[in-house]
Amino acid sequence: MTMNAQKSVMVVKQYYEAYQLGNISLSKLAELLEVTVEEAKCELKVRNIPINLGVDSKEDLLNDIKNAE
Repeated sequence: MTMNAQKSVMVVKQYYEAYQLGNISLSKLAELLEVTVEEAKCELKVRNIPINLGVDSKEDLLNDIKNAE
């Protein structure tokens, strides 16, 4: 593997780590990977990385909805 390819692999791993840590959104991950959001979801599934839906519980979701009104 060339040095540039190794660097690219490392950068992509950092994107996934940033997503897992909640530092970037799914749409930002897709943008960085230069794929659609649906393709990014598939890549997360392949890597066994859970998709962050933005809320941790039903209560959080209901609070978000209430706050948006």
